[in-house]
Amino acid sequence: MDGVRDAQFSSAHNYLVTASEDCMVKLWDIKALKKSSWSHPGRIVPCFTYRGYTGPLFACCVGAGLQQGDHFLYPAGSEGIIRIWSVPALDNDKNFCVGLWTSHRLSLIHICRCRRYAVCRSRWSP
Repeated sequence: MDGVRDAQFSSAHNYLVTASEDCMVKLWDIKALKKSSWSHPGRIVPCFTYRGYTGPLFACCVGAGLQQGDHFLYPAGSEGIIRIWSVPALDNDKNFCVGLWTSHRLSLIHICRCRRYAVCRSRWSP
């Protein structure tokens, strides 16, 4: 079963991002969700799908970059890697990974953003 493990909302940019066990991160346009849920229930599709993971994802956070207008996603999971994805304008179909943080050897189960830093927690294993 491929369940969604985390969902984060960005009120500044009106989108929802989900991280799931199917090794994908999906970006959803809130305005499109509102429209399609009433007119075509059950036919909601994401704006973008971010791929490149080899294991389930457990956490994701959203945050701004150092320059105004930059916006990034920080998903993490069983690989112990945090990939940093740029968030394009919703009318643009290009998205790309701009960096990797690879210092964890265990699964990452939680990630949050505190000011300019991403803070994460890994699964403890004796």
